[in-house]
Amino acid sequence: MPARGEPLDLNCDAPPYRVVQACRAIGLKSPEDVRWLEAGGLLARRGERVGSPVYHYWNERRAFNAAGSCSCGGELPFLEGYLFVLSSGAELLIAFGQCGRCNTIYWTRG
Repeated sequence: MPARGEPLDLNCDAPPYRVVQACRAIGLKSPEDVRWLEAGGLLARRGERVGSPVYHYWNERRAFNAAGSCSCGGELPFLEGYLFVLSSGAELLIAFGQCGRCNTIYWTRG
């Protein structure tokens, strides 16, 4: 535990906060208040080598019931892609899915 006044070392697995906020508009439940897991990192921790795009691999495994389950025991969601246009004009493709049991959001950049 850090000493009083020292900055905390936080490891956040969510996309940029502006994207998290926008996720409410695409139907994700309580995006600011739930656990986020980056799908590629989760697959890597499971020892799976994944090429790009991660969400294609994820959805193929999910379709054939080979993806495993959420840490809560619920079924892993399919990931759906959304295109975000930033104020700079840059485009960002991100795929999201939310566990129907614990509301964890799985995501990956397209």
